[in-house]
Amino acid sequence: MPQHTSIKLNLALVASPTIVASCNISRSGSFLLVFLLGLGVVLVAAPSTSNRLLPTWSGAVLPAVGLWIALRPNYPNTTADTVFFVLATGILACAVYVSHSKSSALISLHLGVGILLTTAVAVRVLGVSAANSGQAVSGNIITGGERVLFALTGSLVQGPVLAAVYLVAAPALLRFTRQYRILQLGLIAPSTYVLVQSDRRSALFVTLFLIASVTMTPRLLRRFAPALVGFAITIPTTFGLFQELWNSIGTLNLAFALQREGEKANLGGRFGIWTRAMNFYTDRTDWLHQMFGFGTNGPVVSGASSTYGSAFGGLTRDRILRTPHNSAIQLLFDGGWIATGSFVIAVIYAAWLLSRCDSAAYLGGLAMITAAAGVGMTESVLSPSIGSSIWWTLLLIVTIALSRESSSSRDNAVGRVGVGHSGQRVINKPVRGIT
Repeated sequence: MPQHTSIKLNLALVASPTIVASCNISRSGSFLLVFLLGLGVVLVAAPSTSNRLLPTWSGAVLPAVGLWIALRPNYPNTTADTVFFVLATGILACAVYVSHSKSSALISLHLGVGILLTTAVAVRVLGVSAANSGQAVSGNIITGGERVLFALTGSLVQGPVLAAVYLVAAPALLRFTRQYRILQLGLIAPSTYVLVQSDRRSALFVTLFLIASVTMTPRLLRRFAPALVGFAITIPTTFGLFQELWNSIGTLNLAFALQREGEKANLGGRFGIWTRAMNFYTDRTDWLHQMFGFGTNGPVVSGASSTYGSAFGGLTRDRILRTPHNSAIQLLFDGGWIATGSFVIAVIYAAWLLSRCDSAAYLGGLAMITAAAGVGMTESVLSPSIGSSIWWTLLLIVTIALSRESSSSRDNAVGRVGVGHSGQRVINKPVRGIT
């Protein structure tokens, strides 16, 4: 039975994912939409919000990491991209802080991700394409046809990760309130369509695992999710042990059943890619760049991509533009170990804060962070980029988690009657240190 909790949506957060993703189709159009979003936040949302979230110093970490990388653009990034990144970062942060509560912000963002995925499907039906979406991508192990690149999401991996983020949080947020249930349920179908048609196995595995965890073992998920997030993000320092474990059970590797033709069993050759990239970082990168990174597209600028590019097919020019298929390694080359360490600490801390509150809304936010981190283990999706929808989504989730609720918002939360995991009626009270 869902709680009788009244939630006022933050329409700015609902619109934000689709607005920032629109840059994958039209940069000029996206500039206009972001500017209009900023006007809406300043002129409409901010004056009408009495109980709002408050910023914290920890909430500034991810924006700072993003700006540190984006303000040093390398090809193909341009000065206009940098301006867009700075503008979007400031406006999205403002959009978070006009929310009435963390629960309101999380539900608003969740709906926003679902609307983005639905819009991406509609854009594909209408035949709109991005510059890099005309290529045919074969090897969909689910449908037997081609994998679909949805133009609005920007890349083949962004769509399924966003779908995973939406789907894993849906069971918890549907329990939190009866409001918006029809809309939430309606957005499940297009999200599932994107997940299946894009066929990213890491996103599929993460989705199935987290849906089962949120539904059947929410307490265990709260207990272990911060550790899982930390492991997934920091795997470059632990994948040596993981590689030995993987090799020792290779004959029982369940991934063989979902292996593409000609693909290696060691996570599609990722162990070799990670090893070469990390060897380049430790042996051939000077201390200054190890500390501060190279800016956007760090693996390409540094030359690291030339050491692992042979693991990919296609033309030599295309191979050297490939990412290391790991978010932490990408961050090391983009922003250095200072930015990477700050990023890791902020995301783990956000997951820990969300795990401490016995609220279905917070559980949904925790599932979203865990899903993003889980796929980030095998994809470079978490590093700041203008066209990375999952980066903007993670930025919003972490900013919400690290924000502080005003005293009036906390007072309104006290005494709210809900239903606990055991089915008993409980009183939701703010957890000390979270709000």
